[in-house]
Amino acid sequence: MTVTTTEYGYLERDYLVPDYLIPQARGAMGMQSLFQRVQALPMQVLFTVYNTTNLRILCDFQSRGNSARRGEPTNNAWGFPIGTGQNIRANSTEPGDFSSLNMNTDVVEQVWRSRDGVRTGLRIDIDTEREQGVFMDTFSLQNTNLTRSAIVRLIGSNVSDFSVVEKDITMVVVDDPNIYWVAPDLPATGQRYWRLFIDDLTNPDGYVSIGALVFGVSIIMQGECFVDQIGFEEKDFADTVETEGFTNVANSRALKKNLNLEFRSLAETELENFQKLKSIFRTARTTLKCLWIPTPNAIQDVPNIVDMAKFAVFSKLVKIPSETHNSKGAGANYVSFNVELDESR
Repeated sequence: MTVTTTEYGYLERDYLVPDYLIPQARGAMGMQSLFQRVQALPMQVLFTVYNTTNLRILCDFQSRGNSARRGEPTNNAWGFPIGTGQNIRANSTEPGDFSSLNMNTDVVEQVWRSRDGVRTGLRIDIDTEREQGVFMDTFSLQNTNLTRSAIVRLIGSNVSDFSVVEKDITMVVVDDPNIYWVAPDLPATGQRYWRLFIDDLTNPDGYVSIGALVFGVSIIMQGECFVDQIGFEEKDFADTVETEGFTNVANSRALKKNLNLEFRSLAETELENFQKLKSIFRTARTTLKCLWIPTPNAIQDVPNIVDMAKFAVFSKLVKIPSETHNSKGAGANYVSFNVELDESR
């Protein structure tokens, strides 16, 4: 800013005008003003260090709708009350006990089935009932009859007619009744509506069936993990009838996995892995199923997908683990325990 000062002598200005004997200063002044408005801004923040190599556990199945909004006098996009688990529909369903809502239960033997002869053009729509959407990093189909030649796509959108596609994922199907997918990077956006496209023209059953559909945000271990010796077993459940020939006739019904993971010297507080597992023990306990993927290997090629499915289980805890604490003083406590999982429970 430049200021010019002019000093007048006696009687050099008009007589008796204001300040006629006082020196005058004239100049131009520039200024900036910043006006701020303070108001409450609701927001949701997720802090995470993401990886695709360590154990991940999915217990909060956001695919099943928003139970926190149960009782609201509003319906979801499919016309059913919000928070009641009626948020999934299919464009083809076999009459009988094959409802699309069967995919929202933990009993994987209770399946949804397309109509006989319908193996292509299948659509399964999910309304997560969350305006902010779901930042999905883990997805699974359990107890399917899909073949290796099946084409399975999952698309995400924030409009219920899927006219705008914001995410498009192609699944890899291997020789396993379960399908898994994990996000290679932490999702930056959420989608409320998800649609599954299925074509399986060569399916010898003549229809498509799915026992459970789950997705959401997983709890992921960082820095620490289970030891490299994994206890694994497959149990054959069969109906058996004794015969007169000192033998029996058996009909195999299902193969169920048992998994044993050993954790050694997890820092109780430093990395929060123990606290994450402890929260699962206290909430899921031995009554609720979680999806455990010990070896996710998110690179989407066939060998790694096989590895992902090898040890993954959709299972309850056999028991809440017994802990051994190695206490080295304040802030230095290390915990060891075994996690036993049994899909047949």
